[in-house]
Amino acid sequence: MRPIKDKEWLIVITQDCDITSRNDNAEPYIEVLVCETVNKKFAASVDRNSARYFVIDPVTRLTAQMRYRLIIAKDVFFTLTPEPWPSDAIRFERFVRWLAWRYDRPAVPDVLVEVFQQPIENMLNRLSESEPNIHAAFSEAIHEIRVNIPIDTQPPFDLQMTFLINDHDLTDAELDALITVDEMIHREIDGSVVTLDETQFLTSEQITMAEYFATRLLFLEYHTYNGDEVQGAKPYPRA
Repeated sequence: MRPIKDKEWLIVITQDCDITSRNDNAEPYIEVLVCETVNKKFAASVDRNSARYFVIDPVTRLTAQMRYRLIIAKDVFFTLTPEPWPSDAIRFERFVRWLAWRYDRPAVPDVLVEVFQQPIENMLNRLSESEPNIHAAFSEAIHEIRVNIPIDTQPPFDLQMTFLINDHDLTDAELDALITVDEMIHREIDGSVVTLDETQFLTSEQITMAEYFATRLLFLEYHTYNGDEVQGAKPYPRA
């Protein structure tokens, strides 16, 4: 049980077919996430990268919180008049993928966090402060950062990153930012514990299904075996 505050909204995440199901004994509830309007800085920090928050509407900064998943009885739900999706279709597709990623992302060994993800987080945080234009161009060019799932749980790790870039024609600034960030990541990683192969630059049309399923989305707000709630790097949001 959780009371809903005056400024909070609920977003429905139940499948359409389950909502309309006549078998109320099998599907008696509607699942929702709690949403609230956040400030600009926080919205920018979690957009596109966070596993726990999703910016539903970048204009109003209405943001869903995965930590609050509630269920509502159908007979109560059907007395309500829902608002339509407040953003565009592209962000809706991203929201659907975000929901799925939350449930299937693998736990990351703590030592891998320490020697691979934490250095990248620190580097990107420094970059956002010192070179915000490069940071923004990089985030505009990138769709996902993916990395293979290592076989071993202890170093040395043999890793390869894939920059899944957006399908639009990249600007010179975006291309330069991709190269710059890639070089900085390779310099940041300790080669004695992580062997980081040459990064692949692929679009969604170029990556194979085999490559996609053999890698994981690199959430820098990660989920470790110990379940530590550690907040990671926060890429600049798309316009």
